Amino acid sequence: MTHLDLLINCAGANFAEARAKSESKGGIEELGDLALQEMFRTNVIGPVMMCQAFYPLLRKARQPCVVNVSTSRASLTMGSSGGSFGYAVTKAALNMATRKLAFDMAAIRGGAVAVDPGWMRTRMGGQEAPDDPREVADKILHTVLGRIGELNGKFITAAGEVVPW
Repeated sequence: MTHLDLLINCAGANFAEARAKSESKGGIEELGDLALQEMFRTNVIGPVMMCQAFYPLLRKARQPCVVNVSTSRASLTMGSSGGSFGYAVTKAALNMATRKLAFDMAAIRGGAVAVDPGWMRTRMGGQEAPDDPREVADKILHTVLGRIGELNGKFITAAGEVVPW
């Protein structure tokens, strides 16, 4: 591979596999330190290390793009309820990583964007979720590709609407 045009970090954990859900999906009192560590590894450390590992190939692309899949639950402005403490905190950290990465990506003619895909029918979202992951992925690609210059450093929905930080 000579270059990489697009890197999508689509990692997400709202609970820790080895922990009781009460240690990871509840509020501050129920949060377990090992559950929080596992969520940080999945939701923040993994995507950041992927960006670092592939940065040499991204540098060689004409207009490289990094998409970090986030959530509106990570919005400091929209945070209006408790629960899912670890998920919200770790995805907020991913959003900051995206903002920091945006400066490095701009220096190589590219960009980085955080995207809230919405509620999807996945293992985490459940079968009652309204959105099909394939359709959402298509929407994200349509929204981001060719527009990374204007979207660099932003937090958006799959349809391209700005999500407040």
